This record gives sequence, structure tokens and C-alpha cells, in this order.
Amino acid sequence: MGSNRYRSSNEIIFLVLKSCLKPMKKTHISYYANLNSFQLTKYLTMLIDNGFLTTTKDNKLVTTHRGMLLVERLEKVFELYEDPEDEGNSLNDVKKILRDVIEDIGYDLYENYTIRGISGVSHLFSYVLKLNPLVVVAIGGLASDDMEGINKILSFIVQVMDVDGFGVYISMNKINKKLRAMLNNILQEEVKRRIKVVDGTSSMETFREDLYTALCDIPLLIK
Repeated sequence: MGSNRYRSSNEIIFLVLKSCLKPMKKTHISYYANLNSFQLTKYLTMLIDNGFLTTTKDNKLVTTHRGMLLVERLEKVFELYEDPEDEGNSLNDVKKILRDVIEDIGYDLYENYTIRGISGVSHLFSYVLKLNPLVVVAIGGLASDDMEGINKILSFIVQVMDVDGFGVYISMNKINKKLRAMLNNILQEEVKRRIKVVDGTSSMETFREDLYTALCDIPLLIK
């Protein structure tokens, strides 16, 4: 969300529909998809007219069955571009390892889960573990450079802190020494304690071990 790079209409449509998997207010859709009022009206009108979104009785918007099918198709298209076979683990590999590790630990995993933050804004998280407090997990999209990678992580941190939770961010970009140094300089100790960043591009065995360690450490931090 923090990036100023060009976004295709398909990316925006995907974000809008994904944000409305549960009934959502227009202001929350605008925040999630990073759209101004003009852009929001344009996309909502188009999606409603084509049967991808519908309005609820309390004037919220929710993705229709037709819209859910489009979300699934777009997700597959994006994976083709984000998962070159010669550049580390694929997104599907990362998702499978995440589910396997969480199952091994014995946590219950909830996907596409919306949480209302302290600010009053609702955040849609890809993965949530219902511990006390909540633990959220995000798989970051590919970033074009270190600064965009930092922005993605910072956006995740803001959302996690707003729901007063703990978080694990899986980076799909290589976390080099420069990136780690930038994070260490930016983040306060309390944030570092609550947020774990795992390199999703490392070997599958290393990634599995790092993810397992991060998820097992969180209950200890909560206590």
C-alpha cells in the first residue's frame, strides 16, 4: 500500500474485491485499496454494475460469488508473474510451508480474517492465529527495490500495532544485510519484539526452520 508504483486495473480490482470478502464500508475499502474518492467511485460502480459486488441492507459492500471467482482467477494470474521458477520459493511453496508449520505447532489458522483496529479501521489479514493477543501473518508481494520492501513491512507493522497484536512478515524479496540494517535503524525495540520478519526466499528447509522459530517464539513473548 505504501508504494507509489504503477498499479494495473486488475491489481486494484483484486484489492477491492478481496477487501469485501466480508461486508465492508466504503471508507475501509478506500484505505485497504489505497484509492482516492474519485478512483473508489469509479471502481465500485464498475464492479457493482458487472455483478462482482453487491450492497447489503446496512449499506456496506460485499463480494458476490461471481466476484470471488474473479479473485481466485486474478490470484492465479499474479502468481504466474510473482513465482519465476529460478528465483527462490514460489508463493505456493511458501503458503504450503506456512500451513504445514502452523499445523505442526498445533495452532488454528484463519484465512482472510478482518479485525477492527484501535483506530476504528478494519484490517483484512491473510492469516490470523487466534492467540491472546492475536498473531497475524502476512506474505509480502515482490518489491522492486529495498525501499519498496521497507514500505511493505512498515505498512504491515502499522496494521499489526493497530490491532494490538504480534506479527510475522514473510518477505518474498531477499532480506540482505542492507535491508536488515535499514529495519534495525527504523524500528523501535518494542516493535522488533512484536514483529518477526522471515526471509521467504531462503532454501525451503531454512525457511521452514526460521518460520517455526518465529511462530514458537511469539507465545513466549506474550507471556
